[in-house]
Amino acid sequence: MSKNTESFLKFISLDELDYWDVKRYTNNNLLSFDNAVLLRNILIYKKESISKDLIKQKKWQIVSKINFSGKLFLRDFNEVNIYKGNLYKVPHNSIIYSKINVRHGCIYYHENDKEPFAVSSEYPTFIFDDKKVNGYYLKLVLRSNSFKKLLDTKTSGISKARVKVDEFLNIKIPLPNIDIQNQIVEKYNNKMLLAEEQEKEAKEIEESIEKYLFDELGIEKIGKKVKSTKLQFVESKNIDRWDTLFLIGNI
Repeated sequence: MSKNTESFLKFISLDELDYWDVKRYTNNNLLSFDNAVLLRNILIYKKESISKDLIKQKKWQIVSKINFSGKLFLRDFNEVNIYKGNLYKVPHNSIIYSKINVRHGCIYYHENDKEPFAVSSEYPTFIFDDKKVNGYYLKLVLRSNSFKKLLDTKTSGISKARVKVDEFLNIKIPLPNIDIQNQIVEKYNNKMLLAEEQEKEAKEIEESIEKYLFDELGIEKIGKKVKSTKLQFVESKNIDRWDTLFLIGNI
């Protein structure tokens, strides 16, 4: 077989062929990095069943969702009375993901000082040794665009494709020592703060430009309306007739 032919072909070992899913095998090797570890070697799957009575006693809440930004939303406490289904405890210093939306970045790190809460089986929970793994670092890596694409290849199912626990744990990530992880998280947070400051500054500049324009045109804002001695603005929903007296009367 020529080298040119081999460049168009991808060979999969028979013992790796678990699913007839092209994307699973064509995208698995998109990432290459040092210090690679399997998630199953650093995460421990934690499935601790808890009762509604205990939840009410502890005044814990039940998960509502994790959004695409990795932010956690909890249900109102009173909803525990009407919730149906088994519930599991999420302890502090743990990481959870949404089986359906993990490929969109729905991964959440529950910090050390946070109160436990409850989840369904749709949100697998994992604990880890925080002396070896920084939870914020883990979340950053798994929510990166490249790993979201990789997680998308791990889905299975027809109506609502999910990433099963075994598939999740079989993912490899780069894991430098804890000091480097901490440095990466710190630098990331600093860059995010800088981005927020620059966004705020850009908004202030934009507002000052608009103020200059309005001052030059003699436009004055009154609440949500705009008044001008030179220009007149009318909302389109208020335009019933195209005559000057009517339009001025609706300003």
